[in-house]
Order: sequence, then C-alpha cells, then structure tokens
Amino acid sequence: MDRETAFRVATGFGTGMGGLQDTCGLLTGAFMVIGLKYCMLTPDEPDDKNTGYKIIQQLAAEFKKKHNALTCRELTGYTGLSSDDELKRFADDPERAERCRACLKTVTSFIDENLHL
Repeated sequence: MDRETAFRVATGFGTGMGGLQDTCGLLTGAFMVIGLKYCMLTPDEPDDKNTGYKIIQQLAAEFKKKHNALTCRELTGYTGLSSDDELKRFADDPERAERCRACLKTVTSFIDENLHL
C-alpha cells in the first residue's frame, strides 16, 4: 500500500475512531497491521486468525498495563469533542500530544519487536 493510501485509510482512526474518543486509533491501526500479517487473505481461505487474535490481545494487554486505558477518552482526559472549539483545544494541547506520542511509541515498539516486518 502506498503512503497516501495508508494515510487516507488511517485518517478515520484518529481521536478514538473518527472523533468518537473510543478505542485508540493507534491500536486499531496496529490491529490492522497484525491482521495483514497473520489473518486470512480471502473469505474462502482457511485462516489462522487465532494467531492474530493472540497477538492483538497481547498488544492490548501491554498497552493497557503501560497507559492504564485503551480509549482515547481515558488516555487523553478529554470528553465530548463535539464542537470545533473543543476539537481545536484537543489538537493544540501539548500535554495531550505528548501522551499520544507515548502511546505511539508503545505501539510501534511492539510492532517492531513482534512482527518483524
């Protein structure tokens, strides 16, 4: 997948799945990468999704142990990003950005150490 397509696909994951502040988009993206490596290629092909599920569960457990949460809402401390002003405050908050960078480091380190891409 080229860089532009990857960014377009992943954009919807931001701010906890399209601004819903649910599961961290970094985790969701990592789950897709794990699926690309370990799960079925076509609906007709036998798969080994259990391997992928185990790795996803391992990442989620490590992430939660390190960051005490899996949702954007809990990770950032922000609730209710329904207005443009709230979204701007969220985007401009350096402490929130630092927390997200720490989450990114956890996810990318896990992928590097466990998927050997």
